Amino acid sequence: MAFGMWIGRTVLSVFFVAGYLTYYDSSFYQKLRTNSGKAAVRWGHALIRIVITLTVALGLQWAAVSVRQGGDMYVNLALFVISYALLDEGASISEYLFNWAVLSLFWFLNHPFDARLFLLVAVAFALTSVGLRYFQATVHYQFGWYMLFAIATATLFWTTYVDVPLRSLYGYPLIFALMSGYSYSYIHRMRSVIAEQESLTQELNHDVLTHAFSLSRLNSVGIDTFSDCQQQGIEMGVAVMDIDHFKSFNDDYGHDAGDAVLIGLTNILQTELKHASAPAELYRTGGEELTIIMPGFALEAAVSLVRNCWNAVRTIPVAYGDNHFRCSISVGVAFLEQQDQNLDELLKRADNSMYLSKQHGRDRITVDGQADLLNNSHSAMINFTYYTQPVMGLSDNHIITNELRLERYAKGQWGKAKHYNVTTETMMALIRSISHQLEVPSLAMNYEVAELADPQIQEMLLAYLNANAQVQLIVELNHMPDAKLFASIGSKYRQAGVRFVIDAATTPGHFAAFAPVLQYFDIVKVPLAPKRDAVAEQTLIANLNYWQHVCTVHHLQLALDGIECDADMRLVDEFKVVYGQGNFFSRPVLPRIL
Repeated sequence: MAFGMWIGRTVLSVFFVAGYLTYYDSSFYQKLRTNSGKAAVRWGHALIRIVITLTVALGLQWAAVSVRQGGDMYVNLALFVISYALLDEGASISEYLFNWAVLSLFWFLNHPFDARLFLLVAVAFALTSVGLRYFQATVHYQFGWYMLFAIATATLFWTTYVDVPLRSLYGYPLIFALMSGYSYSYIHRMRSVIAEQESLTQELNHDVLTHAFSLSRLNSVGIDTFSDCQQQGIEMGVAVMDIDHFKSFNDDYGHDAGDAVLIGLTNILQTELKHASAPAELYRTGGEELTIIMPGFALEAAVSLVRNCWNAVRTIPVAYGDNHFRCSISVGVAFLEQQDQNLDELLKRADNSMYLSKQHGRDRITVDGQADLLNNSHSAMINFTYYTQPVMGLSDNHIITNELRLERYAKGQWGKAKHYNVTTETMMALIRSISHQLEVPSLAMNYEVAELADPQIQEMLLAYLNANAQVQLIVELNHMPDAKLFASIGSKYRQAGVRFVIDAATTPGHFAAFAPVLQYFDIVKVPLAPKRDAVAEQTLIANLNYWQHVCTVHHLQLALDGIECDADMRLVDEFKVVYGQGNFFSRPVLPRIL
């Protein structure tokens, strides 16, 4: 073969390979290569792939025997088409064996029959077919193995071909090697582009921080899911969730803590979704907002899944360093209705329900505008609200009592009110209402000595306690301005079962005022500041040492208020704390003021 002719055939062969490989790069082939769907569809795809390969190979073989000169080039091209099909790792074992049968037939058509040669080729094909099947991807995508397979195939074919001139004996294997080298570079580029596209798609479809699905994916896949459900009459539910008091995690512990909460809650929710009755997807659709899309979910199944998610968030703490945060979410749920025109309408109804959950105190689920009140009752009154916060017995982690607290809304936020400032009748009505709803019939309240001495308050409180012996009242006092006045009324309250607490024991000097009436008291409550620097921590330790000594000497019990994290809980063992209270056990939920 003249050098000029060899160059021409090499160029034509490489251009053929470039054109043929576009078939493998096409969306049509990628669709044929998928293994999803019914068995009949998969077999149909495999049959189409076989027919295409066979048609191209037979066409080249026909061209080879039809032309007077240059037929060897078509044979070389057919050899490439057939042998390249053997590297398709997406082929089933049946298709793979069929491709080997095609190669064997092609070999037989282009070689004279010789018993020894036939046996040699048969053994070589058998051994190669087994080894290649196990290492198909390695041979296909690693250059050294790919070229070794190509050169070995071409060399074996052409050295046994009929009446091949010596110059062609080396020329065609070399052309085959160049074709294979180009095909490998093409495949490598194609895989790099696909990998980059998949990486970009992954980044686009997933939230970088939590790895939940992204808002971008919701605006594409979510819309398609909505359309499919709407057109096919399939039920669909959505749940919009917002993390309660998320800002406090960032403000109190830093943005890393907020990120830890987002990641932790996403993991908790993803775990729950894995056990769902049907596939459901979790999206991060805002800063602390998460959305669940539930196609194929009836009302009962969707609400059950949402309740499981809500409960898991409430019961599983989120770890951040040495801390473990207790979190809650406000949830709004909505279901696909016939009049819904698009996904936004469905999400808007769920979002409105979520805000109703916020307005009703957070930490609850609202389904299509119907609030599902799931935590302790509390009464909201214009710009202030009462709620109860449990006080825990730390030895067995059970509720001992529930402190009635008042929060006042001012300057855009809730804050602890200094005084109740309501009538005695209102306060008694509140006590009667709350005490019968509590898990443990024990209520703790803050009073002033003058209020306890007020004849009307004294009469109504004692009458209620004597008539409801199962209810226990614990009175917390921040100040002791008149020890003699308290001594004159303390015994009456004690006889009615009232227990007294020295509240807000922030300094050792606090003890002096209570010392004359200490026999009436059972508990000392020391508050913990949420943010403490080194100086504040030293002051706290000194204060706890002092009050622990007081409790030991006077047979009182020590309580900590404001426990937020594991670091605070470590003080419990160090200072023999009996009772604990704070967001570590239960985070209060307050109405959202619009």
